[in-house]
Amino acid sequence: MASGTKKRIVWSVSITIGLVLLLGFVGPFIPYKEVTNWICPVSGSTRTETIWFGHFSHEERTVTALEKWLKRREPGFEPNWQYLSTQTYFVLGRSCATAGTPQVYQLIPILDRVVEKLSDERIADLVAVLRHGSRDEQRHMIEKIVDEVFDTAAPANMK
Repeated sequence: MASGTKKRIVWSVSITIGLVLLLGFVGPFIPYKEVTNWICPVSGSTRTETIWFGHFSHEERTVTALEKWLKRREPGFEPNWQYLSTQTYFVLGRSCATAGTPQVYQLIPILDRVVEKLSDERIADLVAVLRHGSRDEQRHMIEKIVDEVFDTAAPANMK
């Protein structure tokens, strides 16, 4: 092999190893995406903001059936956003920060069914407890509502 070819191979390998080591040390400190989530503790609606490279932002919003119900009853209703979590993605790795979830979070998978199955009076009771009740009162109310919704959905021979 010619001397020039050996030098090019050595330089190429050296530069590649240097870049890999640099990336290994610096990569965990270079964020490229941050995803932040919020939830409304009354309606259960969610909001997600994704920021790419610290500049490009995209927001998505999920409107629940309970928020739609609230807007029909209270035209001025706006979600009161509560921080839920942030996931930061780095070139090598990721981190996550979370806050506690409100009690309505447990209902999100069945919230459409809850609004569909329950009377306006029961939904108004749920909203009142979510707004003004203690955490234990909220938990108890949600357990009762889940039981009601699944009790009405169960076949007659299962009851």
